[in-house]
Amino acid sequence: MTDHKHGGHSAHSSAAGAHPNPGRAPIDSEIDVRRTIEIGLWLGGTTIGALVIGYFIYLGLSKWTVSQDPVASPLTEAARNVLPPAPNLQVAPEKELAAMRAAERERLTTWGWTDKAAGFAHMPIEAAIDRLAVPEPQAAPAAAAPAAVPADPSADAHAAPAASAVPPAAHEGSAH
Repeated sequence: MTDHKHGGHSAHSSAAGAHPNPGRAPIDSEIDVRRTIEIGLWLGGTTIGALVIGYFIYLGLSKWTVSQDPVASPLTEAARNVLPPAPNLQVAPEKELAAMRAAERERLTTWGWTDKAAGFAHMPIEAAIDRLAVPEPQAAPAAAAPAAVPADPSADAHAAPAASAVPPAAHEGSAH
């Protein structure tokens, strides 16, 4: 008698213990690999198809819900408190101007740190002027005679202009 499930071997010979491939483990012939791969591909394709269909349904419903939303009331839009872009108008310009001038006055008349970590400080403007101002030059003695004026002005027309009585160093000073 022949067993068709086991590749044509007789049931009598397999019962005796003779195996057709003695070095290998027996293959489970109940699993159809080709059919398993087909089912996996069908499941993957169905999943991808469902995702694509779901995406298009989502797009359609989102457009539909936006079109079904009621139009906002003009009163609601008018009640929104939205500030315009800068520069903005001042609410109380007199108070803001007084506060700004007080801050400037304090900065110009007191000692203090501008940036303590960086080592920058501010000082009263009068103290800064006293430290940085160049002293005025001494007045020229009154006994010095003015430069002689030539009798003929046309004779010295091409001569160099007369030097100023005040030296230029007195006008130039470090203002910084």
